[in-house]
Amino acid sequence: MSLLVANLLAGLAVGGAYALLAVGLVLVHRATGVLNFAHGAVAATAAFVAWAALESGLAVPLAAGAAIAAGTAVNASLGAVLERAHGARHTPILVTIAAMMALEGAVGATLGTDPRPLSLGLSPAAVDGVAAGLAAVAVLALTAFLHLTRAGLAARAVGSRPEAAALAGIPVARTRILTWALAGALAAVAGLLWAPRTLLEPSMMGAPLLAAFAAATLGGLRAPLGAMVGGVALGILETLVRAYVSTELGASLTYVVLLAALLLRPQGLLPQRTPA
Repeated sequence: MSLLVANLLAGLAVGGAYALLAVGLVLVHRATGVLNFAHGAVAATAAFVAWAALESGLAVPLAAGAAIAAGTAVNASLGAVLERAHGARHTPILVTIAAMMALEGAVGATLGTDPRPLSLGLSPAAVDGVAAGLAAVAVLALTAFLHLTRAGLAARAVGSRPEAAALAGIPVARTRILTWALAGALAAVAGLLWAPRTLLEPSMMGAPLLAAFAAATLGGLRAPLGAMVGGVALGILETLVRAYVSTELGASLTYVVLLAALLLRPQGLLPQRTPA
């Protein structure tokens, strides 16, 4: 495998994690107007659940399933709490920040704060290939769910026109919580994709979450497709810059992209549809 192909594969794996995190942020923001600062902590918690499951002797697929179930449950619970405070101006953001700190503290207190690897028994190139493939499968599954299932169509309706959705008989509050659960599952998958690239620690998803915010901003915070494209593009660009230009520049690229997006195109790069 050539160095360029290896770097592109690594970029797809990184971008896949960014994209899944970004899409989760967009789905929740569309449905509730909340920016979930606990999103990265949910992903990290799921990765720690996978580590604990592997340490207990479970096979990798079962450990991954346990991690996704944990991420889904944690985020759905957070959504249920926030649904009670729906309409409050500042409370939701403060709750997500508190949840982030609580999750990181709980993981550290339960499993320890010493950095540790999440080993899948694969080579780095194989890990990148599996990560890129899983990200693609997750995106396809999400697209099918949103467009082909009744629950997915309801989630899209609530995200676009909650008042009209309520008049059509869609249970808005329950659908919002479902959206939180879906975002939690995406965060868990992102955490599983990211964990083999680093060492497990409670705050390990801070940098990927910032990149996901940048990718979501590229999509205008309301377009899942824009978040997907932005996440993948940012991951590939960051990886190539690190490999061929400068590690330091690659590390700061997310901040540059986020500032540029906010200053030059705050509505997002893709055209925004105006409801009829």
